[in-house]
Amino acid sequence: MQIQTLNRESAQAWLHSVVRQHLASNARRYDRSCYTPDLGRQCNALGIHVDLKPEEGKVVELSEDWLLLKTGRASFFVAARSLLAFQPALGDQVRITPYARRRFDGTRLDAPIQERYGDVVFDVFKLGERVSPLPIDKSALRSPHLLALIEQVEQLSAPDRYRTLAQLLLDAGGDSPRVDYRDVDDKDLGRIAPALRFSVQTTKHRGHLDIRYNRGADWYDLYLIEAGSLDEVQARTGVYFNELAVVIASLIDDGSWLLAKVEVLQAARQRRAA
Repeated sequence: MQIQTLNRESAQAWLHSVVRQHLASNARRYDRSCYTPDLGRQCNALGIHVDLKPEEGKVVELSEDWLLLKTGRASFFVAARSLLAFQPALGDQVRITPYARRRFDGTRLDAPIQERYGDVVFDVFKLGERVSPLPIDKSALRSPHLLALIEQVEQLSAPDRYRTLAQLLLDAGGDSPRVDYRDVDDKDLGRIAPALRFSVQTTKHRGHLDIRYNRGADWYDLYLIEAGSLDEVQARTGVYFNELAVVIASLIDDGSWLLAKVEVLQAARQRRAA
């Protein structure tokens, strides 16, 4: 099966073909969730993109393309095997943690934010939240061009149409994503470019990505900086704001962010030879 056919419809069809043997005889319905490459279609009843929660259960079916996890009496989780960082065995008890969009502090995007009113602290949930703000105090910036760049990075959609450009850059930053910036007074624009710098730890590049604003041409120049040096190993100049996400993805995004973490909680018992 080709990757483009590993979608929610094919996952549900495969589940329907095998689920009966894993249901109690009196079960009339079952619940299911699916982890497939088409995350952009993963929406709730309100049409809002949602991120799957970790699932625990027993591996009860394996095919060339799919894994079936029984998570309850009549609840199941289907995952494309190509999206698993580790391949468990049939009968293993496992926890599978699918990709979830994050903030730069490491918390899930759908996790509550604590807000204080006087002496009372509230957990605030924001339905449909899609933005991961860069860890930069915008009110302290001098350059309106840097502020515009930050807002574009936060708001632009990544090519996968599921994440924002900020989340793409966050996912490419490894375990300790870092963001630096260069703020510039307007009088210095002719010789110094406002810029953002992101750490990158992917198979495509290890080091940093610089996004620099070219005021004269009103476009952005992109530079890849080799880890541990100041050498620019690749550059793309003349990138307009509406091209940023596509060009940056081509430079640094290797797709590994999509792999679900798999933890074996209890290995399947080995059958004794007769």
